[in-house]
Amino acid sequence: MRYVAMALDCIMCGNPAGSREHVFPAAFGGRRKNKGIYCEDHNEGLGHHVKELMKALSYFNASLGVRSDHYDAPQPHQIAQPNGQRFQALHDDIEVAPPPPLSQTPEILGKEAVLAFASIPQRDRWITEQKKKGFEFLSAVTGESRTEYFPTGMNQRLEFGSDEFRCALAYVALTLLSHYFPDVSRLGALSSIKKCILGEELIGDRVWWVDPSRVTVPSDSSFPHVHSVVIEISGATGKATGLITLFKHLCLAVDLGVLPQGAEKRITILIDPLAQRPGLNKDVLEIPGGSPLNVPPREDGRKYLQQMVNQEKPNPVTEILREHRDIHMARLGEDLLPRLLAAQEMNTAERLHHVRMIIDEQGQRILNLLNRGIKMAVEGPLELPSLVIDALKLAIVEDSSTKHGMAERSMGYLILAKSAVMAEAIRHLDAGTMDEDTLQQLFGDGLGIAIATKPVTTAVINTTELRS
Repeated sequence: MRYVAMALDCIMCGNPAGSREHVFPAAFGGRRKNKGIYCEDHNEGLGHHVKELMKALSYFNASLGVRSDHYDAPQPHQIAQPNGQRFQALHDDIEVAPPPPLSQTPEILGKEAVLAFASIPQRDRWITEQKKKGFEFLSAVTGESRTEYFPTGMNQRLEFGSDEFRCALAYVALTLLSHYFPDVSRLGALSSIKKCILGEELIGDRVWWVDPSRVTVPSDSSFPHVHSVVIEISGATGKATGLITLFKHLCLAVDLGVLPQGAEKRITILIDPLAQRPGLNKDVLEIPGGSPLNVPPREDGRKYLQQMVNQEKPNPVTEILREHRDIHMARLGEDLLPRLLAAQEMNTAERLHHVRMIIDEQGQRILNLLNRGIKMAVEGPLELPSLVIDALKLAIVEDSSTKHGMAERSMGYLILAKSAVMAEAIRHLDAGTMDEDTLQQLFGDGLGIAIATKPVTTAVINTTELRS
C-alpha cells in the first residue's frame, strides 16, 4: 500500500514543506522519508524529540544491534559510572569506552597523557579519528594489557515516561498520522497536540501508559517486528488515537484530538529496526483496517503503573531485558558451538588449552552467573549459618588496585567457577552431547548458575568452618 501526501505545506505552520522528514525516527531504524509533512525549520526544530527517543532507547538498540539511518553500523550505548569511568555496551559485550575527542579535553593538549582503551584496534581507530580533525601525536606507546572484570555489575538506570519522552511519542504519532492520512493532518482539531509537541502546552495526560495485555495489535508471524504503531480515527466519535508499542512490551497511547466525524480510518505499522534497507515487508509491514483499538482510559493507565510498582503486573523493561538475554544466549551458542566442537579433533593437551581459552573469554559472563548464584544463596530458603552468609556477601569484592578490578580472593573464586564450567563443557564434548541447547544451559540462569556457584559456596563454607 502506497501513501502520498496530498499537500506540501508544513502541518505546523503552513509554510512550504519538503524537508524529507523521517517518518520513522532514527531510534526506530529510520530509512523512510516524506517531503510533505514539515518545513525545514520545523524539521530541525523538532529534532530534539528524535534525540530524546534515541537517548531513551539507546541501551535497547545497542543490545539488539539496531543500525539507525544515521550510521553505517550499530552504535554502542555509553555508560558513565559514579567514579568517572566510562564504558560502552554493544549486544551483550561491555568494554572500556574510548576517551572523549581531544577537542573536548583541551587540558591534555601538548602534554604526555595516559589513556585507557579496550583494545589496540579501538586505540588505533581513536587516533585515526583525532588525526582527521587535525591533531598530531608525537608517539603512542602501548602499555600493559590486562583483563578487568566488573565484579558488582554496571550502574545503569533506564527511565521511561518523562514529559520529554511522552512528547517524543506524541511527535511520532502525529508524524505517522500525517504520513498515512494527510487529508486530516492540517485540521485545527489537532492544534492542541501540536502545541504540546512545539512546547507551547504541557503534554499532561495526553500520552498515558497502557497494559499491553489489554489491547490487541494486528501482527504477522512472518514479519519479525520489534515496534508497532497503530493510528486510528474513529468514524463514530472522530477521536484520533495513536498506540505505540516499543520492543513489544512498552506500550503508551496518544490522544491526538477529536476530528470531524467521517469515515473510520485505521492503519497498523509493524517496524523492524534490524532491517538493513527500506521497503515494504523489509523494514515495515503495513496492515490497513482491523478491529477497533478499544484503548483503556487514562485512569486504567495510572492503575497499571501502580500494579507494576506492586509487582502485580510484569515490568515491561524486565520483560524486554529477558527477551534480549535469550537473543544473546542464542547468538552465543551459534558462535561458540563450532569452536568447541573443533576441540574433538585435538589431542588431550590441545583440547584442554583450546577449551580453557574459550571459557576464559566468557569470564565476565561466568562472574555474572556467580554473583546471581551467591545472591540466591544469601537470600534463598536455605538456612545457612550467619558466618557463611557474611562470608558469601564478601566473596566478590571490587578492588581497583588489582589488575583484575577485584580482590585476589574474589579472583580465586572466579577461577573455581570457570574451572567448573570448563569441566562440564569437556564432559559434554567427550560424551558427544555438546549442542546449542547444552551451551545455553551452561551459561544460562538455571544450570549455569548452579555449576558456577557450587564450588564457590563449598569453598566458602569449608573456609568458614575452619575459621570457626
